[in-house]
Amino acid sequence: MEGTAPERIELTFFLPHDGPWPHDPLDAEGIGGNGGAIDTLLRRYGARLQLIRRPGELLEEALVSRTRRDRCDVHAFPAPSLDDLSAIEAMLKEPERGRKLTQPLHFVCTHGRRDICCARHGMPVYQRLAELAGDRVYQTSHLGGHRFAPLLLTLPRGISYGRVQEDEAEALEEASQRGAIFSLERLRGVYPYTGEEQIALRRALAAGADFKDFKLSREDELITVESRGITRRYNIRREPGELRVLSCGAEPSIAPRFIVSELENASS
Repeated sequence: MEGTAPERIELTFFLPHDGPWPHDPLDAEGIGGNGGAIDTLLRRYGARLQLIRRPGELLEEALVSRTRRDRCDVHAFPAPSLDDLSAIEAMLKEPERGRKLTQPLHFVCTHGRRDICCARHGMPVYQRLAELAGDRVYQTSHLGGHRFAPLLLTLPRGISYGRVQEDEAEALEEASQRGAIFSLERLRGVYPYTGEEQIALRRALAAGADFKDFKLSREDELITVESRGITRRYNIRREPGELRVLSCGAEPSIAPRFIVSELENASS
């Protein structure tokens, strides 16, 4: 599961939408589809779209998250009308103009039209987390990698988890309050890194690196992670993998595989 989080995600637009959610969120009612005005804005600013909701509640705020190597934050704005393109563009262009959210947020994929496994397995996790964290928990559309359902994204640090179990919700919430990763076993990766970088970071964390204080650098296939006296260097190569079932009920397709070797004498 390591290295399977979406790659290079630096900006995400979380748009309240009660549903129904079609296979592609851009095709949801009022959004305009691929090539539409909202899609054009998202592409202009390199933003990913996530639909969000809470059943039985009218969400009044849209969110913009930045998950960059030097900045991770989330800002809230009054939910825009879908035809108010100037308001949407202002959010994407200058997220810092919104109200900064300082508490951790959890987004659980329950996008059944994309993959029934996400709805079936994601709902119990969402419900348990909502009991613990209330309005800091959202249902969200496709997070990628639904073969690892239940899927969950924690912000502002951009931590992507897979196969989270209902009885792990309390540990996840507690760790998020400390800005920590609750389980390396459940960790898919961290935004905004590439698959190779996600793998290097996960393995360095397992070797004792500190998630709150690390530096990651890359030169071609060589990735170095440094953290408080610990240095780990990995050579990671991406290759086409075998045919696998990547989505619940889908036909097999090819997923990448990563060839990983840790260099010797890498400890400082």
